Amino acid sequence: QFDLVFSNFTFQWCQNLPRLMAEQWRVLKPGGYLMFTTVGPKTLWQLRTAWQQADNFVHVNQFPASENVRCSLEAQGFDVIHWQQEIHTRYYDQLKGLTSELKAIGAHNLNKGRNTGLTGRNHLEKMKSAYESFRTDNGLPADWELIYVVARKPEASKG
Repeated sequence: QFDLVFSNFTFQWCQNLPRLMAEQWRVLKPGGYLMFTTVGPKTLWQLRTAWQQADNFVHVNQFPASENVRCSLEAQGFDVIHWQQEIHTRYYDQLKGLTSELKAIGAHNLNKGRNTGLTGRNHLEKMKSAYESFRTDNGLPADWELIYVVARKPEASKG
């Protein structure tokens, strides 16, 4: 039993939110805190849109809606103490900067509908061309929908 569970950008990889929150509930002491950061579905929407113009495969991970995260917490019995959402935009001179960064952090496409084979050069060029339509004076944008949460397991909990 823990007083605090802290997670920084790992919950988005869990596909079953109710089960995830049930496990957090199980390991926390009554009065314990769950603090985490995660990403929402607006994350990398530009990349997702560009890929949709190139082919019909899922290339970008799909993240749960913030309402689903909050509902899973509350359904488990957590009190949400702090909830903050923001869009953070990073800019890149070239698309390679974004894709290299995603590889470096270990982001892999885990979704149903992904291409299990190799992506051809033609599809890559279509995607790159489509992404260029988002270019601004600052460069190629990549939005991250960041969600910061502090939740508490009530003192008088059922265990």
